Amino acid sequence: MTVEHWEAYYRGGAIATCPMGPGTCYTLELRELWIAFFASLADGARVLDLGTGNGAIVLLAKEAAASTGRRFEIHGADLASIDPARHVPDGADCSQASSSTPACPANDSDSMRRASMR
Repeated sequence: MTVEHWEAYYRGGAIATCPMGPGTCYTLELRELWIAFFASLADGARVLDLGTGNGAIVLLAKEAAASTGRRFEIHGADLASIDPARHVPDGADCSQASSSTPACPANDSDSMRRASMR
């Protein structure tokens, strides 16, 4: 696939590239694997997700930090020229929590920073 294909895919509002369940985020064993990995990191850990797309892994890192009472410095970078805050309906939310409390509100720049490599 070309960068343009990925841009079109993510601009359509998708969060993950290969969700395992009916939703748009990672679920089941894949979700559990990432949550366990991030939960094992120390407070203050730095997380860099290269090829982040609309931030599915970044959102799981943020969720794991919140559930363990830790703070992570989380960054996501993607070659695609995308804007998750604008393209993902209702902001990006992959948490199992109430949909009224998004995992990463569009204006939450302290916990999730995005960088464009273009």
